[in-house]
Amino acid sequence: MASQANKGKAKAQVSDGEKGKAKANWDPKAHEIFIDICIAEVRLENRSGTHFTTTRWKNVVEKFNVATSRDYNRIQLKNHWDLMKKSGNYGKH
Repeated sequence: MASQANKGKAKAQVSDGEKGKAKANWDPKAHEIFIDICIAEVRLENRSGTHFTTTRWKNVVEKFNVATSRDYNRIQLKNHWDLMKKSGNYGKH
């Protein structure tokens, strides 16, 4: 049974392909590449309103992984995006 503290809180949904990933390492170069890819997607108007669609996130993930030779998933990139929004760190290092 769920505790009162957890009641009503949404759980992040993770697909089978995203379970068990190691923590992402956001060195300055990876951060810069991520920013550049997101800017390019925005310029292509690949957003639904103010957010990337699931399909666009897949595009960002693919481009990022090719550019960095990493294997990050959408959740790892989205978490980095959310942290940047929260901290106001949109710029390059």
